[in-house]
Amino acid sequence: EFRVTLEKEGVYLYVCDAHKKMGMVGVIQVGKASNLEEAGKKVPEESSAMVMNKNRFANELDQVQ
Repeated sequence: EFRVTLEKEGVYLYVCDAHKKMGMVGVIQVGKASNLEEAGKKVPEESSAMVMNKNRFANELDQVQ
């Protein structure tokens, strides 16, 4: 179990370290996506370690409004 409190608006990328290679990652949006571009810049580096579902972060960020 893991809990986190996000108090600052923006987009947060998260990964399950034990399952990152399988693309078990996600995106949390808190309020306005004021840092969407910055978060998008992290996607290639994070996705490079994935063996499966390499496009998961990109697909999730495409849904952020």
